[in-house]
Amino acid sequence: MNKSSTPKPLIVIVGQTASGKTSVAIEVALNCDGEIICADSMTIYRNMNIGTAKPSITDQERVKHHLLDIVDPNEKYTVHDFKVRAQKTIEDIIDRGKVPILVGGSGLYIDAVLYDYQFRPSVPLSIREKYEKYSVEELQAELIERGIPMPENSNNKRYLIRSAEVGSLAPAERKMRPNTYIFGINTDPSEQKVRSKLRLEEMLAQGLIDEVRALGELYGWDIAPMQAPSYRAFRGFVMNEYEMGEAKEKCLQYEAQIAKKQRTWFKRNKSIQWYSDPSKIVEISTTILNT
Repeated sequence: MNKSSTPKPLIVIVGQTASGKTSVAIEVALNCDGEIICADSMTIYRNMNIGTAKPSITDQERVKHHLLDIVDPNEKYTVHDFKVRAQKTIEDIIDRGKVPILVGGSGLYIDAVLYDYQFRPSVPLSIREKYEKYSVEELQAELIERGIPMPENSNNKRYLIRSAEVGSLAPAERKMRPNTYIFGINTDPSEQKVRSKLRLEEMLAQGLIDEVRALGELYGWDIAPMQAPSYRAFRGFVMNEYEMGEAKEKCLQYEAQIAKKQRTWFKRNKSIQWYSDPSKIVEISTTILNT
């Protein structure tokens, strides 16, 4: 690919959890000979399939998906790691004459790719030790003062420390990658609740409880990926601390919190074209890519 010329189109599809992003992306990919790059901070992990709503084997057979199952849950994987790998994947897809479609709900992952965030390669131990002494509230205040975006889980101390450490989450002029089209699925909060309930029942039918138990036994409960809503909520159930009904309630509550943070994050990006009807995204993307 000629690096000096305008890059080939990149389609980006974003939205909150349980908004149907994967289904829309698959339809676009089928219409335009595309391949999907998953921008999700949870589906990167192996063995975490049901609880992360990872694209099914059938979906992966219909359309090639990238950046799924790339690390074990107890391995370190940073936003910088994702950005580098995603950019290389985009170039590879384009070089093979296909259309790259970046899809996900992890706003920081997506922005790191679109705006070419530059991360500091290493952080002195003294800085980490300083931030470890901060409270959650002090870390949040630090990020606000320095103009650093909050992580999606803004109450997670480890995430806050990481954001403070790499405070260079700042592209020089925040210019987005050229020839990029960003579409957002505008899901009403009440509709999101209904979709989340239906998806949770599907997860349970697929064997979520067995997956939660197996992951807890294999990796323990303290690693960051086990704080995802489904694993966090059903930990207490598999350990006989509360009943199924309470576990479901907790899971939906955690998902609603994440959905709210995702809406807040994406609404700040004025380049996103929002549609309540997902079929419009398929229609417009297909028109752009086939003209």
